[in-house]
Amino acid sequence: MTDPFEHGFEVAQRRRLDLPLEPINDERRRWQRPGRIGWQVIVAALGVVVLVAVGRSVTARNATGLKANCTKFQLAAGEKSVPSRSATLLHWAATAPAGTRFVVAIDRAGSAATAHAQATPVQTMGSGCLAHGQFGVLVPPGSYRLTLIRAGDAANADEPVASRPVTVTTP
Repeated sequence: MTDPFEHGFEVAQRRRLDLPLEPINDERRRWQRPGRIGWQVIVAALGVVVLVAVGRSVTARNATGLKANCTKFQLAAGEKSVPSRSATLLHWAATAPAGTRFVVAIDRAGSAATAHAQATPVQTMGSGCLAHGQFGVLVPPGSYRLTLIRAGDAANADEPVASRPVTVTTP
């Protein structure tokens, strides 16, 4: 119900402007108050947003589909092509025996194994024998190899054990 003074003002204005006295109650409510969104709709929309966020994080974590394997050195890339210096990340996964120290590097196709264009820090494979990672590609456009390298100690050299081709494009 509206304020009685406001109602009186409206009636006086209608008489002065020669308008019909008062609209029907249903019609009046419709133009006075905007429609309301039910709380169920808000909860459902929030649920959809949360499910999409969880789904995207799960797929980003295992973008490669590689399964754990403690006997083989394997490398998988989530993308075959990635733009250079963009917000798009290159997702990778690697398998190796537990305790293996390794590096994932991007090398120009046909270059020496010791001159990496870009590389992750040295990591140690956990007991699950599966590691995931991602990094922004900062190399110029061209053909590259994503390489899994077993990191050696002072006596042993680094050894490439698996690789995948990757194309770096212009953004």
